[in-house]
Amino acid sequence: MSKIIKNLHEIPQSGKPINNSRRKFLAYSGVTLTASGLLLFGCKDDEDPMPTMINAPSNLMADNATEGQISLSWTDNANDEDSFKIERSMSMNSGFAEVGSVNANTTTYVDEDVDAATEYFYRVRASRGTEYSTYSNVVSTMTGSMTVSLGSGDVGILNYAYALEQLEAAFYTQVMDGGYFAGAPDNEKQILSDIQKHEVAHREFFKAAITAAAPDDVIPALSVNFADIDFDSRDSVLGTAKVFEDLGVSAYNGAGQFIQNGDYLLIAGKIVSVEARHAAAIRDLLNPKSADFAGDDIINANGLEITRSFSDVLTAASNFIATPIDASGLPSGSGFQVAV
Repeated sequence: MSKIIKNLHEIPQSGKPINNSRRKFLAYSGVTLTASGLLLFGCKDDEDPMPTMINAPSNLMADNATEGQISLSWTDNANDEDSFKIERSMSMNSGFAEVGSVNANTTTYVDEDVDAATEYFYRVRASRGTEYSTYSNVVSTMTGSMTVSLGSGDVGILNYAYALEQLEAAFYTQVMDGGYFAGAPDNEKQILSDIQKHEVAHREFFKAAITAAAPDDVIPALSVNFADIDFDSRDSVLGTAKVFEDLGVSAYNGAGQFIQNGDYLLIAGKIVSVEARHAAAIRDLLNPKSADFAGDDIINANGLEITRSFSDVLTAASNFIATPIDASGLPSGSGFQVAV
């Protein structure tokens, strides 16, 4: 034996067994309890020493410089780990879940499963078998708004329409949760509810059509920005609805001439006629029983509705769509154009 210690607090009373945590410690340390109450400490020759704790990683940092991914790096303070476990959450203090692991001595990890314009929190710990170190510091970073490319040809034009339908569907869905809608007359609720259903149907149609034609080219869900819209105000809601519906009609009118597939052109014609009915209904709510349903601001002297180019429409929509859009693959010419 190397040392003899007497400690009344450690000596079990008659008939009361030593608890499991002390028993485990005794097993590692080779401790013997004598009949006289002496604890004999001495590491046994045939027992492994008690395992050492794994040093936690430190100096965790995150870099979002590359679009669509977050790169992590940390300092390895352990010399006996077999891997590092990376955990992620949307909150600083809870909700962490493992998203990846790397081998021992590796001090970097790239998370590519991230959404645009989203804040993520990370932490890392070392592991050895079933044992773990404590966690590193928690680090957070916000992903940027990833630029979405619409593509080219008919698929590009379908994505263009899909982007606008996403905007309108998101707007009317939020209208129905606002204070204006809650207190609106039944006839206005009916109109807005019908428009919301139509816009959602249009959005889902384009998503399905593009997925069927070019599954790798369908654009993702876009982020919208309605910060300047007061959804408790009738004037704000209907004024914005007028802008969106007029914009949608002019967008379809401007894009139709460039569509090559006859089936797509037929569907676009059916959708733009519905959008025109929406525009007339909203205009009539704003100025009942007037000529505004087909006002001179949208119909020219020849009885033709205005058209807008791709760039003009996307510039106007960018006030409400937060996700950057690359439309460089769409036709650059405006084609037949009726001035606003």
